[in-house]
Amino acid sequence: LSFVVALCTTASMSSIASSGGLVSAGGPYHMISRTMGPVLGASVGIMYWLAITMLAVLECLGAVESLSMAVPAMQFPMHMQALGSAFMAGLALTVWGGINIVTKLGLLFALVVFYILFSFYFGLITAPHHVGDPLQEKWITGLSTETFWGNWASHYDSEN
Repeated sequence: LSFVVALCTTASMSSIASSGGLVSAGGPYHMISRTMGPVLGASVGIMYWLAITMLAVLECLGAVESLSMAVPAMQFPMHMQALGSAFMAGLALTVWGGINIVTKLGLLFALVVFYILFSFYFGLITAPHHVGDPLQEKWITGLSTETFWGNWASHYDSEN
């Protein structure tokens, strides 16, 4: 059911965006309010704004938790609140700076994502290929068919 709803939503948005309207002038809210009318557009716009706001908060919390796990030395009393507030303030300043700053930072973040993907696949290819070697870390197996088939099926146990 969720796939059908997502498919219909995507098809509708694609249809609206490709119909020759000025989508870039007002973004999703502009499309929704012009297509569905001002009353329904306003209610959907408010929900869209709330969803984007909550997404930003959850993304900041995820970033703080990842940073805390990656750099344990940064942990101090109430570090989650302080770092989360700093990330939210950074986001607010970025948005306040305008679309030019957001666009330039988008390019920077795209480069960071490409670097992370490269690092992931480079580490996957260059990891040791010895399973069961006591000198190796037991969780690092590299590309191994034994590990692949061991992780393929579910290991769910109803007693746990």
